[in-house]
Amino acid sequence: MSVRDVKIQYEKVCNQYLEMKKEVQDWEIEASKNMVDPERLKNLKEMIAPLMKNYERWSYIMFLLNQPVRKSKQAKYKKQNQKRLNNLNKDNSIESTLKENEDVINKVRIDKEDIKN
Repeated sequence: MSVRDVKIQYEKVCNQYLEMKKEVQDWEIEASKNMVDPERLKNLKEMIAPLMKNYERWSYIMFLLNQPVRKSKQAKYKKQNQKRLNNLNKDNSIESTLKENEDVINKVRIDKEDIKN
């Protein structure tokens, strides 16, 4: 897969995110008019959580992919993209993803040991 292909996939994810965001805004407008039960709105927000997480992860990956190689340019790049970074959930960084994976692996190991005993 080339960088171009990754960018095309990211564009698709962005379009899905914008579509979802528009739908949620429509739901919130209807909820403000008391046309939708607040519980249904809460359930909707829980349903869209995976899409939000995917979008944030893709955005962080694209930030890393576009980051300059030269150390002298990296500080300027981070400063230019500070607003974008602040909007991303810190749980979707590479470090947190790796930690999440390690936690799952450790849980599987513990469960495996429990089965053996």
